[in-house]
Amino acid sequence: MLEKRKRNLIWMILTAALVVGGSIFAISSKYEPGATLNPSCQPGETNCTVKKGKFVDGTNTNDAVYTAGNVGIGTTSPDEKLTVNGSVKADSFIYNSDRRLKKNIKKLENYRDILKIDAVRFDWKKDGKHDVGIIAQEVQKYFPEFVKKSGSYLAVDYPKLAVPMLNLLQEQEKRLDKQEKEIKELKEMIKKLQK
Repeated sequence: MLEKRKRNLIWMILTAALVVGGSIFAISSKYEPGATLNPSCQPGETNCTVKKGKFVDGTNTNDAVYTAGNVGIGTTSPDEKLTVNGSVKADSFIYNSDRRLKKNIKKLENYRDILKIDAVRFDWKKDGKHDVGIIAQEVQKYFPEFVKKSGSYLAVDYPKLAVPMLNLLQEQEKRLDKQEKEIKELKEMIKKLQK
């Protein structure tokens, strides 16, 4: 039953909301386990059939895959590999972070600047929905790496805000350890003086 629901959900997503490279692709046959979107489909094609069984490199798969362009759900103009206009629900998001993928590694020196960014309440202009967050232009002043251009607007990579906060937490922990040590020493001095 769960497998059937999963297939139906994938089919609904593929038929209702798959947008590749700014062009809507109509899927002409139902998704079956082990199917991939035909890699020979080009943006602008209106009849892109589902091809079963293999990735482009020949390995078998149970996933639906498109190998070129951007994918959008709820939008006709995706500007990233996956653009979703609406909420996304997931159990987790995984980010590459292996040292072997990085170079020019340096400590973040200006981590205290995170304290200069205001948390705000606001209403979205598009639908009036009340929300909380931060302002991208403000973040950009201190952490330009956290801000990306999204069409003609700015977007914040919110998970990266945890990086300077981690440094602040470590700094605070050192300060607390030092204060606890000083308090312990003062208590011992008071005990000695009371004798």
